[in-house]
Amino acid sequence: MYWKGGCIAGARDSHDRRAYSAPTAARTADATLTTTVALSASYERLTRDNTILLLIDHQIGPLWELEFARSRRRVAELAELARRLDVPIVVTTIAPETWGSVIPELAEVVDHDRVIVRRTVNAWEDPSIRSAVEATGRKKLVVAGSVAEVAVAVCALDAARAGYQVYAPIDASGQPSHRALERLSRAGVIVTTTSLIASELIGDGREARERAKQSEAAGVEPSSPGEALKRCVTQT
Repeated sequence: MYWKGGCIAGARDSHDRRAYSAPTAARTADATLTTTVALSASYERLTRDNTILLLIDHQIGPLWELEFARSRRRVAELAELARRLDVPIVVTTIAPETWGSVIPELAEVVDHDRVIVRRTVNAWEDPSIRSAVEATGRKKLVVAGSVAEVAVAVCALDAARAGYQVYAPIDASGQPSHRALERLSRAGVIVTTTSLIASELIGDGREARERAKQSEAAGVEPSSPGEALKRCVTQT
């Protein structure tokens, strides 16, 4: 599957523009595992020196159901990769007394003291979060969250308006939807996957995109972010 013209199209038939529906978050995540985007020739890939990771509301309450297991693994892998590459990570939660603490998989990577608790739904409206992002001086912002249609979308859109090149690894977010993907894509947000981001960060983004295309044509899933992390460990 890949993102094309505001709809999800099948890799085996690029002209197939059937309506896409997602009755469950798990099904949507499966359908977007190999999402790719059209990039211009002047595209500057993600590196450990130009990227910052913002993780929003990956808390036990919204993500306790089994269907979110894949998203939980992906965000933990993404955070671990960022930590190993010294990519700044900003983690924020909302109403922990109601929605619980950060999921255990992420808590193993990020210190509790570094989690920013906020009151606003839109993370970008919180001065502490904006300041943490701006202080890095980096303009490539990777955003994932517990609810793609709310936590990710509203923050990503505002960050894009503020001049950031925003990436949304949809498989590291919960409850993705066609509407959210379309809205983000139309605003210039790069809707992608954890695997592709991980591969770019360790320096083989072009090869990763080619492997993703080959995997789509063959009908198989590309290398996982976990495999990309293993490559990172051997290279760092």
